[in-house]
Amino acid sequence: MPRLRSRILNLVLLAALSATTNGLAQIGPAPPVGTRVRVEAVGENRLIIGQVTRWMRDTIEIRSGGRHQLIALRHIRDLEVSRGTDNSLLVGAAGGLLSGAVVGGLLGYAFGGDREVSGARIRSMLAWGAALGSTGLLGGAAIGALVSNERWQRLTIVPQVSHDMGEPEWGLRVTWRF
Repeated sequence: MPRLRSRILNLVLLAALSATTNGLAQIGPAPPVGTRVRVEAVGENRLIIGQVTRWMRDTIEIRSGGRHQLIALRHIRDLEVSRGTDNSLLVGAAGGLLSGAVVGGLLGYAFGGDREVSGARIRSMLAWGAALGSTGLLGGAAIGALVSNERWQRLTIVPQVSHDMGEPEWGLRVTWRF
């Protein structure tokens, strides 16, 4: 009979612990200190983007905008890790060159003089295409350099509670899925 009472007590405690452990964590393979993260937390009207400065049992400290901010893991709705940026300089330069050359060639054809395709009209198309193509190259490269796309990878915080029905031992495990 005492063993049955012990098991019932364990089940009641497990249920109580399960109801209150949302967000409690032991950080396992968490992103290392210095990693750039993006966090959406309860009570914040904005995304917090910054670098991890410290992990604690149930809290993360992030340096964002020159200040340090502590966020309880149970308040985190979404946690993403930066996986670098994609620079668009080459894509912008290629797009600018191609579009400038096409527009320049069409303008050269339109204003080339003769109605027939002749050497003068072809030279005009090439000159206009080269002029606008090089301008497009520079403009596209400048825009591409200014535009960068940061790639983010979502981390999932999954609180998992386990209990062995034998001896009264408790365990809490949080896993991060990449």
